Amino acid sequence: MPTQDYIDGVFRAFEGEVYGERLFKALAEDEPIGEVSTVWSRIGDMERLTKARLLPLAVGYNGDLEDLIQRGRERAGEDIPPLCSKPWRAVVEHFIPKTPAAIGRYTTLKGLAPKAERAVIGQLLGHGQAFAACMHELHAGHIDAAAAVINRFLEATPVE
Repeated sequence: MPTQDYIDGVFRAFEGEVYGERLFKALAEDEPIGEVSTVWSRIGDMERLTKARLLPLAVGYNGDLEDLIQRGRERAGEDIPPLCSKPWRAVVEHFIPKTPAAIGRYTTLKGLAPKAERAVIGQLLGHGQAFAACMHELHAGHIDAAAAVINRFLEATPVE
């Protein structure tokens, strides 16, 4: 039986994917530079894919999906105006310091995961690593390389 820390981590991760999907869709729609807009859009695709992979786990652990979805959307709604008002490089600088903690949470979660769920949590960890690599490429001004990181992740991640 999984620990409550694991179950809570699954719920937090699912809520985070709801947040990311909404936020990156808004960033993509608002971004005037086409190549950067495409990166934001592809990150949104990655968030949506990961959310879909986590959904059966959240349901299986009797998560209050309406509450998780509402909280994720509300958090994104709070962050959209200030982040959309910034140039894309400032958005990247906002996310770079947050990525190590997220990867740490996902690594811990993978260690707690029941064997049957490790592939899904491993995909969540891969998602975090791809996001971090993408942010570093963007920070260096390598927009095409940032897009390639996300595209590789999406191409390598099976849709179930």
